[in-house]
Amino acid sequence: MGQDYSRGLTSHFASPLQLLHRRSVRANGRSDALVSPDESTVADDARCPLITHIRVTYTSTKLKRVPVEFYITVKSANGTHHTSNKSAVAGRDVVEWDDEILLPPEHSSKISFAVFVSFELESTLGCGEAVREIDVTVGELLGRSSDSEFIKIYDQDDGNVEIKIRGSSGCVAVSDPSASEATSRIKESTDMSRHALARCRKLLEYSGVLARAALVVVSGLIDHERAISMLEVLVRDISDDHHYKPLWLTTLASLLWERYERLGDVVDLDRCISLEEHALRLTPDDHPDRLEDLGELEISLSRRYKHFGDTMDLEKLISLQEERLRLAPDGHPDRPSMLDSLAQSLSSRYKCVRDIVDLEKSISLEEDALRLTPDDDPDKHSMLANLALSLKRRYERFRNIVDLEKSLSLGEEALRLMSDEHPHRPSTLTNLALSFLDRYERCGDIVDLEKSISFEENALRLMPDDHPDKPSMLANLALPFQCRYKRSGDIADLAKSVSLKEDALQLMPDDHPDKPSMLDSLATTLSSRYKCFGDIADLEKAMSLDQDALRLTPDDHPGKRSILANLALSSRHRYERSRNIVDLERSLSLGGDALRLMSDEHPHRPSTLSNLAVSLLSRYERIGDIMDLERSISLKEDALRLTPDHDPDKPSRLSSLASSLQCRYGRFGKIVDLEKSVSLMEDALQLTPDDHPEKRPILGNLALSLFHRHDRTGDRMDLEKSISLQQDALQLTPNDHPDKPTSLANLVVSFKRRYERFGDIADLERSLSLGEDALGLISDEHPHKPSTLNNIAVSFSDRYERFGDVVDLEKSIFLRKDALRLTPDGHPDKPLWLVSLAQSLSHRYKRFEDIVDLENSLSLGKDALQLTPDDHPGKSTMLNNLSVLLESRYQRFRNVVDLQKSITLREDALRLTPDDHPDKPSLLTNLAQSLMSRCKCSGDILDLEKSISLSEDALRLTSDDHPNKPLRLANLARSLLSRYQYSLDVADLEKSIDADTLRLPPDDHPHKLEFLNVRVQSLLQKFQHFADASTSDVHQAISLSSRATHSYTGKPSVRFESSQVWIRGLRLLQKGTQSLFDAYTISVYLLPQLAWIGSSFQDRYHKLLEAGGVVSDAAAVALSLRRPELAIEWLDQGRSIVWSQVSQLRTPVDDLRSAHPALAAKFEHVSHELEHAGVRHEEEIHGLTTSESSYMTGLLKPQARQYHRLSFRRDDLLAEIRALPGFERFLLPKKIDQLSSLVHLGHVVFLNACKPERRCDALVITATSNKVLHVPLSLSSYTEIVTMRRQLSGLLRYHGRVIARNKIDDEDRVGGAARPARLHPNEIFITILSKLWNTVISPILDVLGLSTPPAELPRIFWCPTGPFTLLPIHAAGLYDATNPGPKLSNSVISSYIPTMSTLQDPPQQDLQTSSSTIRMLAVPQPNTDGDLPLNGVKVEMGFMRELTSSSPFMNFQEADGTVEDVLAKMKVSDWVHFCCHGTQDHTNPLDSGLLLADRTRLKLSDVVQLARPRGGLAFLSACQTAMGDEKLSDEAIHLAAGMLLAGYSGVIATMWSIMDRDAPMVTKDVYTSLFGEGRVPDSRRAAEALHHAIDKLRNSGAPFLSWVPFVHYGS
Repeated sequence: MGQDYSRGLTSHFASPLQLLHRRSVRANGRSDALVSPDESTVADDARCPLITHIRVTYTSTKLKRVPVEFYITVKSANGTHHTSNKSAVAGRDVVEWDDEILLPPEHSSKISFAVFVSFELESTLGCGEAVREIDVTVGELLGRSSDSEFIKIYDQDDGNVEIKIRGSSGCVAVSDPSASEATSRIKESTDMSRHALARCRKLLEYSGVLARAALVVVSGLIDHERAISMLEVLVRDISDDHHYKPLWLTTLASLLWERYERLGDVVDLDRCISLEEHALRLTPDDHPDRLEDLGELEISLSRRYKHFGDTMDLEKLISLQEERLRLAPDGHPDRPSMLDSLAQSLSSRYKCVRDIVDLEKSISLEEDALRLTPDDDPDKHSMLANLALSLKRRYERFRNIVDLEKSLSLGEEALRLMSDEHPHRPSTLTNLALSFLDRYERCGDIVDLEKSISFEENALRLMPDDHPDKPSMLANLALPFQCRYKRSGDIADLAKSVSLKEDALQLMPDDHPDKPSMLDSLATTLSSRYKCFGDIADLEKAMSLDQDALRLTPDDHPGKRSILANLALSSRHRYERSRNIVDLERSLSLGGDALRLMSDEHPHRPSTLSNLAVSLLSRYERIGDIMDLERSISLKEDALRLTPDHDPDKPSRLSSLASSLQCRYGRFGKIVDLEKSVSLMEDALQLTPDDHPEKRPILGNLALSLFHRHDRTGDRMDLEKSISLQQDALQLTPNDHPDKPTSLANLVVSFKRRYERFGDIADLERSLSLGEDALGLISDEHPHKPSTLNNIAVSFSDRYERFGDVVDLEKSIFLRKDALRLTPDGHPDKPLWLVSLAQSLSHRYKRFEDIVDLENSLSLGKDALQLTPDDHPGKSTMLNNLSVLLESRYQRFRNVVDLQKSITLREDALRLTPDDHPDKPSLLTNLAQSLMSRCKCSGDILDLEKSISLSEDALRLTSDDHPNKPLRLANLARSLLSRYQYSLDVADLEKSIDADTLRLPPDDHPHKLEFLNVRVQSLLQKFQHFADASTSDVHQAISLSSRATHSYTGKPSVRFESSQVWIRGLRLLQKGTQSLFDAYTISVYLLPQLAWIGSSFQDRYHKLLEAGGVVSDAAAVALSLRRPELAIEWLDQGRSIVWSQVSQLRTPVDDLRSAHPALAAKFEHVSHELEHAGVRHEEEIHGLTTSESSYMTGLLKPQARQYHRLSFRRDDLLAEIRALPGFERFLLPKKIDQLSSLVHLGHVVFLNACKPERRCDALVITATSNKVLHVPLSLSSYTEIVTMRRQLSGLLRYHGRVIARNKIDDEDRVGGAARPARLHPNEIFITILSKLWNTVISPILDVLGLSTPPAELPRIFWCPTGPFTLLPIHAAGLYDATNPGPKLSNSVISSYIPTMSTLQDPPQQDLQTSSSTIRMLAVPQPNTDGDLPLNGVKVEMGFMRELTSSSPFMNFQEADGTVEDVLAKMKVSDWVHFCCHGTQDHTNPLDSGLLLADRTRLKLSDVVQLARPRGGLAFLSACQTAMGDEKLSDEAIHLAAGMLLAGYSGVIATMWSIMDRDAPMVTKDVYTSLFGEGRVPDSRRAAEALHHAIDKLRNSGAPFLSWVPFVHYGS
């Protein structure tokens, strides 16, 4: 930055004539006065001939050997000249040379030529054998010479030798008048330069031919370039022992130096130095001129070192200067300048290698030089300034303020000795300005900073615009402005700094040697501005400038390494912004190149090591290669070792090493790395002043290390100190600082951890608030964006677990998906983000039991585990998380393989976790739960014993104030309760309910309800175990479960479970019916929430399956209280819950539209979108069941994201609508008056059976009265109904009516083959149907007054529940052939309905005008479906074609059998008829369907997605289309109900398999009744038509299995 003064290196180079004078003294032994030459002593014809060409011709046959190489020697008084080796060329017997050889001028001088040849395969190969030797005189040659022709000097039959010789243009005749002219010109010249004139006048002292020749050269009478050329020949041909050789070497060096000064060609400089070194080698050590010769070479080497920075030149220079100093006596007048010059060279070497010995010696020499220099010496100020600069450097090394103060004092003294006009004043001002800047940075005194600016501005003012040092001064002035910006934050100062450097760069020509360093300086400032403001344009420009600097810098230039290092740093900054791995790799490559160019002593080596280490750490964080981490630590340790304690960068390097050790701790979990990290951070903080800019990041890094140590040891003080330090760091971070988001994000994690540790909700809220602030400041390109997103997501997840607000859960999922999206595949944090998202999806699965969430979370967990190395400390976490997910799937599907995998993973996780790890208790608890689950599955009591032992271990490791202590107590209580159930050891039961053992958590605890349920179950077990047990335990259980049920913030599933425990307690005490009624009221209310519309069909059915027969039981309790109307309401809303939810999405909202059109439009839009999102959601679930779940293929699909969001939105809109006057019950379950209004075509009969109440009832709503008729049934018990159902199921299974899928039979229309009947089924049917008649149907008909069959049969719509749903109610009667009796079919026409909403819209006449037709679609079994053909289909289709063709009202078409074609045509058809195979899928009822072409299936899930205008008939002439699922009988999960949901008003279907021969007959009879013989088709008569067709089939003698399965659904 400053300038070095070197008086000794600024003297002019000695002139050639001065050199000639010294050399002549050496040669002649004296130095006479000026003597005129004696021109008469030289012959007139004396010349200096010059051989210019030699050619040898040879005859190969004469040589008798194969020649390989030729060369020639020419010997004369001037020495011996060797030509180069020339290879012989086959087929061409000529070899030529174009060497210029200077001959002596005397004619009598002898010249000897020798031709040497090397022959193939001989020992002389490479040395040569003389085959021709020719002797001739100069005069003989000149006598035959011609400048343009060859002359032969040998001519024989074996070859010849020829030469060309130039006799005048290549030499000077000393007797020529030009010599006199030269002498005269030199003596009289007034226009020659002072140095050239002195040089020529000195030459006149010489005598002899060579001196006269030199006279013409140097006097300017010939061209300067020609003179150099001639002297090159001269020094080449004169041997080293010639007495004139040093003379001509230095003379040529002088001419080359002048040309270098003029043209700047460094080749001339290199040649000049080489000649000077050669001349110096030929000069004896004791020669009196050696001192000056050393000085001349010193100047040349100094110039080349300044140009290239080659340390070899610097070493030679120092050696020369030391020798000069030794040769100069103490009183030598130039000794001070010699001391000063050597001091500056040593100072330069110190700058390169940082050897303090050089700097100390430099200062000592400067002090000696200053002591020897009188005060009035004109160079005194230069020496003062140079010493000031050296002391400044020593201050920079050791930070001894004394050196800096002395440097300032000397600099000011130097400045006082200089006038304003002194040429060195600007540079002295600059060096002082830089010293004041150093003192400001050391002491912080703003006065020093202002002085620095003032001095530099003064220096700049004194410097002319065209001065070569102007750019460097502009750059120096930029520095204090940049510092003042850091101090005051004034943007103007930073802008001024950039502007000054840009001005400096503009003034500097492209070929300026300092151009690269100036480009680099501006790049550094722009990079700093980027770090302050994050403007990517600054970073890009900085990189562009450094690339230009690099291009302009030679490979061997000392500044190259700094430019490489800075460009490496900028590349890393860009990587941190863009996450482009190419930038990071380039940073590493450039940093490595820079490091290789630096010696261990180089001042920039520590910073380069540190920056390279940071880049390696970044690559480790991106890719996870442990070698990068280890090398990063090693490089940082090297950087720290090279950094002295007082170095201002010491704290940042301590902090940086600590960060890498912290990272290694995160990888391997070795506590020694963490402890060392904390120690290094504390040292760094201690060394950092409060106002130092590095204070903030060091505070943050120490806080992070303490945070990790708290996580490992659980020491609360570490956590508290970490939070305090982070708050301090945040306070020091300006709002616009790019690190502000990171500081906020770190505090987010710390407050969240303190919440997890102590449960203070204020910490959680603070965490979320800070997280939102961080997100508002951070861009997607920021490297910490993914971790920030994930940390905030964790806080939202924690708040969800605390309060159950699903919005928090959805935010958590969204943020974690975003974090994953921004993280490249190779990033080491990728597994962490994967498992975090898996946890959030797992939470959502637990809330809504959506199987998609569970499968996706499992996929993510597996991916995370696969990406985590075995030696990673997070491996145990990955194992544990995946085990949790597997156990959740086990709890759902009861696949013991999942449970076994879960246990194995948890055992592995526990084995990898140290005993002192804070996660150990949770791992123990999880494994204990898995073992208890396996015990329940296998009955192995050893698993239970181990589970209890592990739970006890977990509790011992859990502090009393830990927020998870109650949960672990509850888990132990659950295990003890389970062991009691096995062993009946009352000690286990007592312990499980001990108040000191199981303390209840606060009311807002997320697991409060689970804790309550555990205690209630223990209390109820205790009451049942002891005959004399006090009822107080049960009362306590009832109270607790009631509280849990009424907890409106709890999850619906947990609340529902609590209500069932409440009911159980009430029944144990045989409490009054009113109390039961209260409990059941909430249970029924919770059912729709349990099967939330935002869940998939499968999940909703799963939840309803767990609910069991709660609605039937509730209705029975309502009947006990004589509230049949409420019983009807509950039974209706508790049936087909899922179909009702789908139907609601399609329900018109005319009333709402009339009153609030905008709100209605919004609601309809959301309902429509939700239905379609649900379709896509179901398709996604199907994909999960048919292929491996994948994060990439399922997790981030739009339908997965939209489905829940739309469900929440619809819930919000419903709440908004119900708050409006008149819409309080909008889309709520219908009350009795609304239900009664739907009964217009006949009577509706609900059949209910309740096991706990041991009763069966019928509830009737008639078309003529709103009163509900309650008909107690005479069944002895619920068991009797179940027995009938089992009898029927056994019969059907035995006779092949319900069989496995994918087996086709030619006997029936189910996907399977019938077994041969071993028992005749009629007897069983007669028994079942007669019992139905006597105990169920007859009492109902009596109440309705239909005991005697009426003339016109009325309609009854049957709505059976529970076990009634699988019984053929419509076929009830007395069929004993010996004693036949009444039958239901004699009195009524039966239909079935899933819910009363099926009757909501009375069906219209199919034909609206006499000219319209009904579009009827027929879907027969295709001939190419690969199954055995159904022969009856052809007959059936023939009947249909015949009947429709004869009817003017029917438009008949057939489908080609593909699912797509059938669905498309169903949308535009009025009626549809299927005659094909059908099946009920017992594994997944939604996959039940009709088999079409290519063995594809029109599934129930496809049908319910079909939305068509209401009306028309669907005839399902296939097997099992109204069978349903036995476990979910109340949900009507069959094709008949699906067709009603799709919009058909009536459906003819089958309860089980039908015979292929029966179906065509039923079809023919039904359609004949509907539109045969010219009748107008009317689907409203379908039930009647089927009734008559079945009567006909039954009366024909068909067995029960043939006619009983046909049923009608709908209106």
